[in-house]
Amino acid sequence: MTRKLSDQVDAMIAPSGKIERILEGYRVSCPVSVVPSGIDTEKYRRRIDDGSREALRERYGIKKEEIVFVYVGRIAKEKNIEELLWYQKSVQKNIKLVLVGDGPYRTTLEEKTKEYQVTDSVIFTGMVSPDEVARYYQIGDLFVSASTSETQGMTYDEALAGGVPLLCRKDDCLKEVVTEGKNGWQYENESMYLECIQKWKEFSEDENAQYSSSDSRPVFQRELCKAGGEGLPGSAGRKKKTECLCGLMIEIKWRKYGIWFHLPGY
Repeated sequence: MTRKLSDQVDAMIAPSGKIERILEGYRVSCPVSVVPSGIDTEKYRRRIDDGSREALRERYGIKKEEIVFVYVGRIAKEKNIEELLWYQKSVQKNIKLVLVGDGPYRTTLEEKTKEYQVTDSVIFTGMVSPDEVARYYQIGDLFVSASTSETQGMTYDEALAGGVPLLCRKDDCLKEVVTEGKNGWQYENESMYLECIQKWKEFSEDENAQYSSSDSRPVFQRELCKAGGEGLPGSAGRKKKTECLCGLMIEIKWRKYGIWFHLPGY
C-alpha cells in the first residue's frame, strides 16, 4: 500500500531517520526526506525553582533524598511500561517511578504493581494538563522509557530540553538523540538497565564533587538544561522545520520540472 502510494506523490516526509529507513525498506519510488517535528524548547528549558520542584515531589509523597525516574506519555500496552515495573523490583529501595499520563492500559499496570510488589514505589499521576507537563519532567532525575514503538520519540527531546538525561531501551529512533554517557544511556536487558543506573550515579557523583551551587539539581542536569535543547536532532524547532520543508519543496520542483528558484530568507 505504501509503495503504491509512493507512485502517486512527488515526495514523502518522514519524522525521523527510523521511519526513513522503514520507508526505504518498503522500496518506495519517490524521494524521502526527514523533517523532524519541532518542539518549543523554551517551554521545557524554563526551570521551576527548587521550592516548586520539591513541593511537586511532596505532593506525591516523594522524599527529598529519593531518586525519581519519570515517564511521560500515553499509558498504553505498546509503550512496554510493564518492563519498567518489572525492573523496579530491583531498584525500589530508594528510587520512585513516576508515570505521568493516562491511557487504556493503566488498570492493567496498576494490577501489575501489586503482582510485582512495587506498589509503594510506583506513582500514577493520571492525566496532566499540557501546560503542566514541562514541570513534571523536572521532578525526575532520569527520564525512562522501555518503548520500541516510537516513530520519533518527542518526549525524549522534551526531557533533554528540560535538562533531564535519558535511560531508554535501545531503539532506532534514538540513534540521532542519545550520546552514550553524555545525555543518557540505552539498555537491551535488565542487567544493562541496572548497569546504566550505576553509571549515571557514578557520573553524577563525580560531576557534583567538582562544583558547588545553590541549584540543588545534579550538575549533569544543570548542564543539559543550560544547553536548552540546542542541537537536539529531534528538536529542530519551528524555523529549522520550515527550512527543511522549503528545501524539500525546492528539490521537488527541481526533480519534477527542472526549475531552480530562490525562496527569500532561505
